[in-house]
Amino acid sequence: MAARFAIRHWAAIAPGLRTADEWLDWAAAPVRPEGTVEAPLLAMPAMQRRRVERVGRLALQVAFDVDAEGEAPDFATRPMVFASRHGDVLRSVGLLDTLDRAEPLSPTQFGLSVHNAVAAQYGIARGSTAPYSAVAGGRFSAEAGLLEAMAFLGDGHDEVLLVVYDEPPPTLFERDADEPAVPFAWAARIVRADECFGLESSPMPQREPSPPITATGTRIDPTLGFSTEAPHGLAVLAFLLKPRAMWRVEADGAAWRWTHVD
Repeated sequence: MAARFAIRHWAAIAPGLRTADEWLDWAAAPVRPEGTVEAPLLAMPAMQRRRVERVGRLALQVAFDVDAEGEAPDFATRPMVFASRHGDVLRSVGLLDTLDRAEPLSPTQFGLSVHNAVAAQYGIARGSTAPYSAVAGGRFSAEAGLLEAMAFLGDGHDEVLLVVYDEPPPTLFERDADEPAVPFAWAARIVRADECFGLESSPMPQREPSPPITATGTRIDPTLGFSTEAPHGLAVLAFLLKPRAMWRVEADGAAWRWTHVD
């Protein structure tokens, strides 16, 4: 599977990183973001904002930010793709704790814990009647989201909002971690392009070893020009902000090949 696209506008947020200049400096030599992270989410009505937990606030903040750039999109027709490996995992684990205590579940909390809840909140806030998807693809949720966005473009849409976000799982799951855990979100308005970014996926040949992506760092192809201790979703953003000609990542039985042409 192959896809080509360009980015019309973008926005991102993570601990210690907020402005475009901060992100561009970080992308030149990515490290694990450190510090505090806040998403005031002032563009969303207060009643609705109070229902959103941290990871949702991050995702919604960058969605509002990127849609404030340039010409406003047509929210009635512009599709959205929200991609996250874990989603609102803290809310989900809280519900499981409630069940463990044999207490009744909150229907509101349950409704907001499902994987598409954040996307739905943005659609409600914007009065959007356009289609949207919520996807998860493990460590490669950013790639899964991009391919879903390209499918919308293939159906004839001029632009797609892609939001990639994640939240560190509770400490209970630290022993199963296979990449650094950092709260982050980035959004991009994706458009069709014959020459710009490319993404191809294919099954990984059995004869080739799979470079591991570990909790202490992402081992990546040297053609990218750097290594990173950030989650893979942020490594993707680093490539999009400071692209090289090619970046290839292999893991989990699949190979992903990112390309860029000026």
